[in-house]
Parts: sequence; structure tokens; C-alpha cells
Amino acid sequence: QQTTSPQHNQNKQHPTKNVKRNDDDDGDDDDNNDTDNSISESSIAFANEWNNRKVQIRGVGGTIRVERGTVNVTTTSNSSQHHPNANFQSHFVIRASKEFPGTIAFEVVEEDRDDNDDNDDNYKKRYLTVNMYGDAPRQDAAQALGAVPDVLADTIPFIVDFAIGRPSGETNFEGTGFHYSPMTAATTPSGATTPTKLQLFTLEVPTPRRTSSSFGIRSLFGSYWRSQHWDKVVSQSPHMLSDETWHLQRVG
Repeated sequence: QQTTSPQHNQNKQHPTKNVKRNDDDDGDDDDNNDTDNSISESSIAFANEWNNRKVQIRGVGGTIRVERGTVNVTTTSNSSQHHPNANFQSHFVIRASKEFPGTIAFEVVEEDRDDNDDNDDNYKKRYLTVNMYGDAPRQDAAQALGAVPDVLADTIPFIVDFAIGRPSGETNFEGTGFHYSPMTAATTPSGATTPTKLQLFTLEVPTPRRTSSSFGIRSLFGSYWRSQHWDKVVSQSPHMLSDETWHLQRVG
């Protein structure tokens, strides 16, 4: 849903030196990568530095929090974060990925969870999760579906529309490349033991950088977490400006 936004800050991104991952990200034998394979050397260093740290995440719209018992992720004013609310969880543990060096996941800290739950096969950890969107992944998905003999050609557009969102167009009040479906806190799929690609991100340096714990948080698909502060949710943006700058505050 698209609503009217305050004026967006037009700072420029800070260039970073990138290194290439050698693996084909989608795990198949072709040369079609469904994600952006460039991981900066600084992102690798940040992932190692912040691994296993418990944090709160603050942006221009406030502190990110998860409603207990739901997948809903919202933001609350930074002034109210000091008043605990039993209905929300606002602490996350950063987990560096071994499969994709330089990427991290944000595990929701379940404050009322028993420590023995880690040994419970039925216990599923939750991670902050974004929706996939964009023209490139939509095209990649359509090509992959087109190679499946049992998939009818006229059903492919419907499958792609269901699975992958469209970026905003030129008539959008903010321009092209935005996606307004809010972030969620989701468990990993059945059988998975590590976060999915929709739950993995890199830390990047914004310009200007206010503190050493200020970052842009980028998905594997090239979008940035964005504080959609007028709706108190986290959506996605094609660039890293003020609304896409987040402060990681260590807890404990």
C-alpha cells in the first residue's frame, strides 16, 4: 500500500571495495545468479565483528520490534523503547552465515523461551525476513519455471506474481524501485537448519556515518531496509539514504 511520505534525504551512497563469491548463488549448475554476488570486504569484517552480539535496531522511525505470537514487525518511537512492553520483543542476536561469508541474519530473541528449547526438534528460530521483489528475480523465476515440463506456460505469470513482488514504477510518489510490503519475523522452512536467502543481509557504511554502529542493511537482492516511519513498518528501498540508515545498539 502506497501512502504519502515526508521528503526523503538525498545523500549519496559511499562506494565500497567488493569481492566476488565464486559459488553460483542459486545452487544450480548454470550461470544465472538470482542474487547480487558482490560482498564488500568491509561487510565481511562487519559480519565477523558483530557475530553473536545481542542488539536493538533503531532507525529514523524508531526501534524495530516484533509482536509476540505473530510475524508482525513494526517500529516504535525511540523514546518509548525504555518502557518494556510485554507484547513485543525488540532484541535480536546477529548470526554470521557460514554458507555466505559476509552475510548476517537477525535472530529474534524470545525472552520467555526456555534455554532447553534449542534441543527441541519442534522449536523453530525466527529471523527478520524481507519479501523478494524486482524485475531481475521475476525474470529469473520465469525462465526457471519455463524449463519445467509440467508447468503450463500460461500459469507462469501467475506463479511469478504470487511469489515475487513488483518494484514501484515511475508514477509512484517516491519513484521507481521501492517495495512496500513490510518486513516480517519468520521461521525457516521445514527441514532448513539455517536462515534462508530472504533472511540474510550485509552491513554497509552510509554517508554521512554518524557513529561506528550506523549501517545500511542490504538484502542479497540489492535492496535496503527502509524505515517507512509514517506507517511504523520496515519496507525496502533501492538506495541507501537517511531512511535506510540503522543504528545497532548493543544489549547486555
